[in-house]
Amino acid sequence: MIRRAGLSVTGLGPAGHRSSMNVRLSDTDPPDACRISLREPREVQYWTTHLGISLNQLRQAIDAVGASPAHVEAWVKYQSQATA
Repeated sequence: MIRRAGLSVTGLGPAGHRSSMNVRLSDTDPPDACRISLREPREVQYWTTHLGISLNQLRQAIDAVGASPAHVEAWVKYQSQATA
């Protein structure tokens, strides 16, 4: 069942017990914490806004250090200090 405020997922949990999980999917929630995807418009919008950079700068950061949000944030911070 998909709702406006989020996604409700029901499945089998540990030991075969039914479990449900509510996942909030909004534009203000951070996307996947493991990697930044340039193929997902929602993620691009989130990260460019969150980091205060352009799409081109986000691409440069990912090219330089990979798609890890922590690495990208550190790179952006380093670059802003180096040019200040």
